[in-house]
Amino acid sequence: MSCPARIFKAAVILKYFRLPSLRLVIAIALLAMTFSASTNNLTNEELAAVALLVLGGTDYDLDSDGDGVPDIDDVFPDNPKEWADSDRDGVGDNSDAFPYDASKSKAIVINFSSGGVSSIALNTDAVSLSTNAQRTSRDGRTTSSTNNNIIAYDENGNEIGDAVETSDVLVVAEAVLTPDGEYLYLLTSPHMQRALNLPDEECSLYRVQLSTEQVDCLIAAAGDVQPKILNSRAIDSASRKGVDFRADGSAVIYAQNYERQLPEGIGGGTQNGYAWLMSPEGSLTGLDPTPDYFIWDALWLDDTRIALLEYKFFELSQGGEGHWRIFDSVTMTDVGGSPVYTIGDSTAARGPLGLIVPREFVNKETLEVTDRGDEQRVIEDSSGNFFAWDGTSLRQLSTDGGGYTGLSIETSEQGARQPNWQKQSGTGTDVKYTAISSNDDYLAYTKSFLARTPILSIEGESFDDSPKQINFLEGKVTVDFGYNNKNDFWAVSATESLAEDVVINYVVSLSSGGQREKTAVIPANAINAWLADSENPEKPYCRSNGADCMNWANPEVDEEGFCLHKYGTDPSLDRCIQFNQSDDARLAYKVLITDMESLRETRYDDGAAYPEGNGNAFPGVQTVALIDGRLQAYFKDSRDHQYYTAVADADNFWENGDSALLFASAKNGSGDNAIITGATSLTLPAPLPLADVTVAAQLSGEQVTVSITLPSITDTQGYEFNRFAPMPAVTVKALNSVSPLTPFAEPVISADNTLSVTFAAEDFTEGQIYLAELPEHFLVNGSVRRRAPATDLLFNAPEAGTE
Repeated sequence: MSCPARIFKAAVILKYFRLPSLRLVIAIALLAMTFSASTNNLTNEELAAVALLVLGGTDYDLDSDGDGVPDIDDVFPDNPKEWADSDRDGVGDNSDAFPYDASKSKAIVINFSSGGVSSIALNTDAVSLSTNAQRTSRDGRTTSSTNNNIIAYDENGNEIGDAVETSDVLVVAEAVLTPDGEYLYLLTSPHMQRALNLPDEECSLYRVQLSTEQVDCLIAAAGDVQPKILNSRAIDSASRKGVDFRADGSAVIYAQNYERQLPEGIGGGTQNGYAWLMSPEGSLTGLDPTPDYFIWDALWLDDTRIALLEYKFFELSQGGEGHWRIFDSVTMTDVGGSPVYTIGDSTAARGPLGLIVPREFVNKETLEVTDRGDEQRVIEDSSGNFFAWDGTSLRQLSTDGGGYTGLSIETSEQGARQPNWQKQSGTGTDVKYTAISSNDDYLAYTKSFLARTPILSIEGESFDDSPKQINFLEGKVTVDFGYNNKNDFWAVSATESLAEDVVINYVVSLSSGGQREKTAVIPANAINAWLADSENPEKPYCRSNGADCMNWANPEVDEEGFCLHKYGTDPSLDRCIQFNQSDDARLAYKVLITDMESLRETRYDDGAAYPEGNGNAFPGVQTVALIDGRLQAYFKDSRDHQYYTAVADADNFWENGDSALLFASAKNGSGDNAIITGATSLTLPAPLPLADVTVAAQLSGEQVTVSITLPSITDTQGYEFNRFAPMPAVTVKALNSVSPLTPFAEPVISADNTLSVTFAAEDFTEGQIYLAELPEHFLVNGSVRRRAPATDLLFNAPEAGTE
């Protein structure tokens, strides 16, 4: 053993002896044994170490990195964030996602506190994840890639480099902050990583404790937690996340559990659907599906009950048999009256009084189902308002879920086809796009419009609401154009192979009032390929007339644009953009509802954007988003299948319309970023102001009880204090005083919507005005968005004799 090693070993032993006299005796004995044969060879540094030991030095308490762990106990004495390595894989426990598994040494180093990080955004561009890549931050600095897609910003919006460093590629699909702001959950997606041709992910759910920046993996990748962006039922609800939190940090998680043993003959994938109940400490309890069923969605119904959408295994059902199973998280059993059967389940939202799905409402107390009408989707905005989309309009829902408030926003120009609100990424990531987005001031949405250049006549024949079939090439080809000019697809049929293309001459109407002649060409090789495929049992069906035909897209169909609605204004004032404007080059894009790329089945022409079938170039407005006060829209020009983005400050767009827009080229899949990039603040968001909160003071003997009452349930909102959130703090003071009164005890919730606190009557001065405050804000039942009274809560001191 070398001399320094002997000294270190001696120090390790000596640190356990804190009594100076005993320590000195032990030191002398140890040093005599350690250095008896080699003292003449000691360096000056080693002699100094011996002197420290013998003289009772305290370097055994030295803490070089200031992390509170003495160097002698610190495996990483120069790293203030690490001090232990439980599995001895060289990665400190704080940054080791698997601290007790030496076979997995993925390191995730969080540097939020040192860099002053206030928010993060997520990027899905696989190119940016190159280990050797560099990027330029907002303030002009060049930073090295950190091998992940997390982009951190300070409170001024400046990018902070190396806020997250990872040893392996890490793609985060969603970041969710707990209601108390203490933990950040990072959801990955093994499916997305495969689509981006990235290495396999080891963990589906990471938890970051922001105070210590410690990282833990809670669910291995076999669990495949479903981020919101992959859950079509959650994508339109602003309050829903991939981890659905309750106020105390408990959460419901919907996932694919590939370790669940499925019965023999039952296919996996979607049918591996599962759910977990997570405690505030991160402990997980599996919620097993009903036998022969799988879980397809999971969310809190209220603060104690969970709604689980279950479907019977496809192999055991007739086209799909589903129900909502209501589970009690206190008793850990199904609620009486469960399961509940509903017609609609394309989207689901948690309303103040129950579960809202298209066409129906499930009362959370009685589980009674109320029918509402013909609807396709349910939307929840960022302020807790609910809307139902019926294909042509957004109608605001009343709190009871059984009716409407009267506010209706048109999403289709009269006579136009409904917009396609079920788009997703065309690059294979399966990111679900949304046609609606909101913040506290605005609601952005996709809208359909009548064609700006509708067809008036084809080959000299005008449309007259009767079937229009025209023969071409001496009768070898017949094209059925339908009853009017609005058919998405024309039906093309032929009797024999062709040597020349079919050229269709037609006339369109211009918005200026004039007309223009145009042509459409159907290639002969496409028709010949369709003829050669006549015996194929999987040949695409004829979309136009049900006969045997080749589908060909109408080049002048209805179009898609986008609009901005400002809360509190009449919908007739909404700012809208329709493209294809011949008199404005900035808006000359042709953004159609459908085009040839809408055909996801076999294509016979050679114009496919993805001839190998490894993508889809979906038409129309892909998605709209409101991010940090900016309005963003991603759309495709159907003439060349190129994608573009339009961006504007939302306030500027509301005031000035299309002149506020900036346009730039984009790419297929850019909409992924619009969905995923929504910034996650690492500080709790500002509370929403709540109107009509009242305060009253009641004298009773020697005590005064001050009661703060939330407004009664309104047409659109329901208000009760949240029983799972910390009890709101209450201060009461004279209006012109800085010193609050001292209460007898902590506040109590005396009724569902009333918070009361008691003071000594002698502390009040008759005739004085007092102010009651909730300085830490409060949460309402079923919500994790904080609230604050919209106005000061003022009251007069109760007069004597007013008991």
